[in-house]
Amino acid sequence: GGEITLAHGLTLSDANNDCLAEGNGDYNGTTLTLSRATTPQADDQFGFAQGSDLQLIDGKVMKGDTAIATFSQSAGTLTLTFLPGASKTDANAVLHQITYSNTGTDTNGTLVKLALRANDGKADSQTVTLDVLITNNTAPTLDATAIDNQAYDTHGTVVNPFSNTTVSRSEERGVGKEC
Repeated sequence: GGEITLAHGLTLSDANNDCLAEGNGDYNGTTLTLSRATTPQADDQFGFAQGSDLQLIDGKVMKGDTAIATFSQSAGTLTLTFLPGASKTDANAVLHQITYSNTGTDTNGTLVKLALRANDGKADSQTVTLDVLITNNTAPTLDATAIDNQAYDTHGTVVNPFSNTTVSRSEERGVGKEC
């Protein structure tokens, strides 16, 4: 049920587009397509994380009052198309703010492989595969060891009631896991 950002480690670059607009890049007409690597699934939902100065409003990614991309998803496929004035910096900021969630019945431990591809209007990029491990959110645990024969004297020594106590998440964090 939760969303994750997918592409924070990726960079979009196109040698032809990058040299335009006095070296700032102009990604007008460039598209990003994201869906399951095998067959798109309608349960795969894409969104746009809050942050920077970009917002998703009515199917358009806005930078201030200017639309810099269209955002369209249908049946588990996201298509982003950059508009005139979208710089390389803008295009990468948009890429980094794409979110993914799954509303279906994929079970805990399912590995979803998403495929991301860019097209500059003339040629496709290599497809990048993004692996997402679907896990259930489980409650944290709280373990405490009782201290035997401890006297509590309001006028005496302070007793730490939480010595030998640990709080942990039941989900494991590790390499390749989103937090």
